[in-house]
Amino acid sequence: MEHIVLAYDASPGAEAALDWVSWRIQNEAAVVHLLFVTNPLWAEKTQATRNLHAARDQLRRHNPALTVHLLLLDGRKIPTLTRAALDADLLVMGASQRARAPHQGSAALPLRVANRVICPTVLVPEGWTSGSGEPRVMVGIDDDSSSDTAAAFAADEATRLHAPLHLVHAWKTLPSAPGRVRDQVSGDAEIEDAHRRLLNEVAARIRTGWPGLPLELTLVHDNPVSALATAARHADVTVIGSHRRGAITAVILGSVAQDLSRDLHSPLCIVP
Repeated sequence: MEHIVLAYDASPGAEAALDWVSWRIQNEAAVVHLLFVTNPLWAEKTQATRNLHAARDQLRRHNPALTVHLLLLDGRKIPTLTRAALDADLLVMGASQRARAPHQGSAALPLRVANRVICPTVLVPEGWTSGSGEPRVMVGIDDDSSSDTAAAFAADEATRLHAPLHLVHAWKTLPSAPGRVRDQVSGDAEIEDAHRRLLNEVAARIRTGWPGLPLELTLVHDNPVSALATAARHADVTVIGSHRRGAITAVILGSVAQDLSRDLHSPLCIVP
């Protein structure tokens, strides 16, 4: 039985995360831990407890088979959430658009948590609502092994939601030394063929492990963040792998999750 930790503080982002969990497991048995992290110096916890009870009632209305536990824990948010998710299969957090600051994504704190936990983390943007059409799951395929686990998770999600799985792989050619045009074209074609083989190999593994799952493959010569952001506009869930970069390294090298979270419109799942 799946074990989900849902960080809930009754904020708009948390309400969206609550709605997403209800949508995702509406016909399944699962254990949900509703977690609210409080400041030890904050004496007023009565309202927080009421909010947790109301959220539990909402989950049970949508799915009476759920087992829901309420957790009201004192402590700092990041280490407390990290500890609470140690035995979880999934951590779900809201991303509040009002928390956005210049040069910062709308999910700064959830991203810091996702970089520490050992389970997949789903960031649900404030205002999220379920679509009326067929759900779609998209996964970004990297050019290293960091996306292997993400691809498997995405295939499971697509199977769970009876949805097709969209595999997106993008690459960006680095500037090369001046040379003959023919040599440059030949080199670009070889690079594209290598990336196409990589994408096809991932698709072949998914077809073996999840036979019958409809797949859509997209190969793009573009900045990976731009390509994934474009594909994510048409997805109900976007899945990416995590390189587990620290905060300083992410600033220097960039982070796909960090860049995607700056304009988040659908849930983003980060898989370690």
